Amino acid sequence: MPRETGVDRPTVVINMLRLTHIMPINHGERMVCLAGAGIHSVLQKAAELGRESHSVLGSIFLNPTVAAGIAFGSGGTQLRKGPVYTERLLYARVDANGKVQLVNSLGINAGSEDELFAKLESGVLREADVDSKCALAASQITYGASVCACHGSNGAEVSRFNASTEGPDANRSEGKVLILASVHDTFAKPAAASTLWISVDDFATAQRLKREVCLAGGAKDLPMSCEYMDRDSVTAVDEAGRVLCFLISQVGIGSMLKWMWDVKIKFEGLPIPMAGILADKALFHLNPLCPNALPSPVRSLTDKHDHHLLVTVGEYGGGEEARFRQRLATFAKANRVSVHQCTADETPWVSYFRFAAAPAFKTWCVGRGLEGVSVDYALPKAEREAPELPEGSAALRMRYSHFGCNVVHEDIAFQPGVDAHASKMALKHSVEDMGGKLPAEHGHGTEYVAPVSHLET
Repeated sequence: MPRETGVDRPTVVINMLRLTHIMPINHGERMVCLAGAGIHSVLQKAAELGRESHSVLGSIFLNPTVAAGIAFGSGGTQLRKGPVYTERLLYARVDANGKVQLVNSLGINAGSEDELFAKLESGVLREADVDSKCALAASQITYGASVCACHGSNGAEVSRFNASTEGPDANRSEGKVLILASVHDTFAKPAAASTLWISVDDFATAQRLKREVCLAGGAKDLPMSCEYMDRDSVTAVDEAGRVLCFLISQVGIGSMLKWMWDVKIKFEGLPIPMAGILADKALFHLNPLCPNALPSPVRSLTDKHDHHLLVTVGEYGGGEEARFRQRLATFAKANRVSVHQCTADETPWVSYFRFAAAPAFKTWCVGRGLEGVSVDYALPKAEREAPELPEGSAALRMRYSHFGCNVVHEDIAFQPGVDAHASKMALKHSVEDMGGKLPAEHGHGTEYVAPVSHLET
């Protein structure tokens, strides 16, 4: 991560914001993306073709590049699609002799490098330009089966994490290679989709529901997404995230929200007293003036239960949703489970609520005057318990996760006087003792040190 200070090696920053072409191939089933193409732009292009791209929520409003997604193995909410991964790439790397090599597995016909560059820079590809014999994957097609294999020895593995070196060098490269272009699958839209808010009393029941309902049907029956929030997460978003939810409802998750975010970041960087916290202080005190972001039926469930799953189920023409509902009904008969099917008006609001978790945590900490840290990690697929934290150290412990793949985001606000760094290290060791991996999504070099095996690759 390039920084002005504290960097132990020469740094070169290359602006690729002019390399933004997105070119559909294979009749829209795949796209060739240059390195500067943004994931929100890819989503819009896919929508024009009646398809879905990989990313839907998360940081999509910032329009980060597709290449960044490859380099960091981002995955987020998209349980059926898996993390960003492709074997069809154009990238440069330095070999053992210090020479630059160009690696080309795009599957685009060209008689020379100059011809290939000319085709990519034109922004238009014909079907005749595509190598029909190229069988390399443009997404992680084995991911769904891997996520569902949570029994026996497979249950001791994690589904995904940053230091995985699976696939060609560019995947999870974190800056070790220079990605120039890549090919990515698009995905069929479901014929219909339902969003369910499912609440239970304890974490063990939530884990069993995941295995017996969400994952039990195998890869073809996976929900579109399966997200988890605990009571502290609900509390933090309700007490510090209402403004953000309201803003999203007015301007959407797109360019306007990005502009507002950029303004906040620039303000926080001004050389004036308290600039870094004034915006969040204001958001915290404005929060009660905004309406509750959760629909009334969902609010009642958060009052009664401590653990919540936000599940979106798609019907793709093979009876997927009906089988999911049958498994859920069977589970609910034997367990205390509350289920609310969100209406068309309610569905966006529960998504906004989940989206607001991370920014709401900072606002909550600033508003309460408490120190907080954020950690992300992957736990083994069969893991049932949360990692231990020193008793009494936390004033708020938010655990919200991409539940289907057991990737957890944990935001902890510490009681006054608690050594936050020592507590964070204790949590880190607890995760590792459980067979977990840190980080799962947020990358090495800022808060995490890459494992030796990754550094040597």
